Parts: sequence; structure tokens; C-alpha cells
Amino acid sequence: MSELRFAFFLGKSGGDYIAVQKAAQAGLVNIKTEYVFSSSAKSEALAFYKDIGGSNYLVAKNMKNPKDREIFFRSCLCILQDLKIDYIFLSGFKYLLPAFLVSCYQNKIINSHHSLLPAKPGLYTKEELVSSDDKFLGATLHFVDNDVDTGTKLSQAVFPNLGPEYFNKILKTFRFVQNLMVVQLVRDLTIKRSNIGFTCRDNILFNPSVEESVWKLFKNSL
Repeated sequence: MSELRFAFFLGKSGGDYIAVQKAAQAGLVNIKTEYVFSSSAKSEALAFYKDIGGSNYLVAKNMKNPKDREIFFRSCLCILQDLKIDYIFLSGFKYLLPAFLVSCYQNKIINSHHSLLPAKPGLYTKEELVSSDDKFLGATLHFVDNDVDTGTKLSQAVFPNLGPEYFNKILKTFRFVQNLMVVQLVRDLTIKRSNIGFTCRDNILFNPSVEESVWKLFKNSL
């Protein structure tokens, strides 16, 4: 299993990053986190990164201010250009990356989005999704391009929309499927495998398939 070098852009939660690190600790993936960029000093994932000894990180001053946001992204690019990065992962990062950054890393920036793209791109809340009349919900991993959630899709997961009265259960399902999708994708990348087929289990459909070892790592969180 070859080692892959990652940089992560974290939001306030950043659960995808935490899932990948837990998979690394379990020996399912072989990655090195070269750098972490966070939109918030209070990010749960940033705290996790620090707790496991991480020290290479940059926190945005104020992402709501266009000038500060520009400075942040310019600083990110300068740092990234000095590193050997295989992939960049957006983990709960809700801000659009500028074109000057995306163009430098085409087909290397991966985003996890909580809808079945191309349906419902952008900043839909999970409350809005669950309250919709959609019969199915899901999540998508895709490459980032210069538009909103339009890059090449890498994997998807689908599960029934049980409605607002089951909102907490659906939240757990969202987190569960995104954890599995992210870890499986990183695992496929580290062993240089093109995953095909699908897995259907516990009313959840994954395409491409998810290995039993990945399922077992997170099954208690469902």
C-alpha cells in the first residue's frame, strides 16, 4: 500500500478528515497529512489534528471578509506549492476555492457533498433535504472544478428519506455513509485500484462498492 500525501481544508466539523485518520490508525489507509487549512479556529477536525500531534496548519482570519479570504487562499497556494501533495480534500469546507487554486490542482481536489449530485448542489442544509419530498437522500464524492459541485463524480451513496420525524437517525446515516465513502476512496487510491460494482446493505446503496473492513470500522456509529 503506497503512501499518499494529503492536504485538508477543514470546516467547523470536518468529520471526513477524522474518519480518514481513524482509518489510518486502523491500518486501512496509508496517508501522510502534509498540511491542514481551516476556516475556523474552533474546528473539531483541527482540534483532532492537534491532539494527534499535528503542527502544520493555517487558520483563516475572517472568511466572511473578501479581502481576508483572498489573503487566506493566496497563503494556502504558496504553502501547497512548497509541498509534494497527491490530493487535497475538502472536509466540511463550505467556501468555494478560487480559480487560481483549482487550476493548479485539477483532478486532485476532492469534495464530499451531502446530496445526490447533480441534484441540489451548493449549500443546502440537511434540514432542507430531509424536509423535501425527495424519496431518497445521499452523498457524493467528486473532483472540484471551477463551478459549484459540477466536477466528475467519484462515488455516491443512496438511502431512504424517512422524513423529519427521523431527522436524528438520518443525520447519523449521512455521517456514516460519508465516512465509508471517503475511507473507501482513499483506500482505493492508496492501493491504486479502480473500484467497480456496488454494495447494498442495511437499506444503503454504495456505488462503487465498500469493503467489509471499512464497514466494520464505522458500523457502531450507524
